[in-house]
Amino acid sequence: MWELFAPGQGHLELTTRANYRSAWGMRVQPQFGTWPINRIGHSDIAGWVHTMQARGDKPDSIRYAHRVLSLLLDLAVRDRCLHRNDAKDVHLPKVPPARKRFLPLRQVRDLAEALDAWPVTKNERRRAAYNAPMDGRREESTKGTCTGEGPARKPILSLLAVRPGYRSGAVRVFAYCGLRWSQLAALRVCDGTWRRAGCRWSSGRRK
Repeated sequence: MWELFAPGQGHLELTTRANYRSAWGMRVQPQFGTWPINRIGHSDIAGWVHTMQARGDKPDSIRYAHRVLSLLLDLAVRDRCLHRNDAKDVHLPKVPPARKRFLPLRQVRDLAEALDAWPVTKNERRRAAYNAPMDGRREESTKGTCTGEGPARKPILSLLAVRPGYRSGAVRVFAYCGLRWSQLAALRVCDGTWRRAGCRWSSGRRK
């Protein structure tokens, strides 16, 4: 099943394809990899979901594995190998709401001051300035390809420390404006209007 499904997923992001492959290899294939596709019934899928719950798999992992199996069966329906997708209407575990954590104002201030005091050498700054455009070119060159491994992710605090113009100001923008890292990295001075009551980005959203 997977050999027919995987080549048609080139339009997806690299991380999505890697997650699909992981769900297939860890949960779907061990259960249904050797089954004829027309022998996988609704009760078999429901029992598989129950087994994953009983062994303590996380709800979001179970739902993701079920999604991959459902996509495979959808492909079989489109190829007219099946009349229907028996993964539909299977009862899945609910994902508990994620716990949100907020820093009090004092901790935001302490974090910003600690970042300003982070020791950074000139070589580290020079290397960061050189690697920034190189990282962008590597990302563009690997877009649309799947190597099975995600790019190495550097801690955001170390990135802020070595890049000139970030440091404590970036921490405060993260804390008070709600921007993500990619949004902050692309932000320019001309993109915002700064006032005492807040700031307004060029998209018109006020913070």
